Amino acid sequence: MLISLANKTMRISIPKCMYKVIILKRRKGGSDLINELTTITPSLEAAKVAFLEIRKNSDFQGENYIVLMSKDKVKLNVHLFNVDESDPSFFNLDDIVWYENEFLHS
Repeated sequence: MLISLANKTMRISIPKCMYKVIILKRRKGGSDLINELTTITPSLEAAKVAFLEIRKNSDFQGENYIVLMSKDKVKLNVHLFNVDESDPSFFNLDDIVWYENEFLHS
């Protein structure tokens, strides 16, 4: 892609896709983004590592937090930390099936 700024032309590369991993603290009436734990990357591998590290973090277990992974603003998966194993939104890390461009849990 070429961009012209002040009579200068520059070539920049734009990643084909962007992954985002965020953590939200749920509260009555909404949620708050934990900015210092946000990951934005074109790398699926980096996004997977960020998602799994947050998911395994014992500081969030049993609390009102949500970890969300998206690709190009489309939600791929969400984990709620304060749910029972019987809840449909609960999933075991061993159940994640990773694909090149997305992941699903079974």
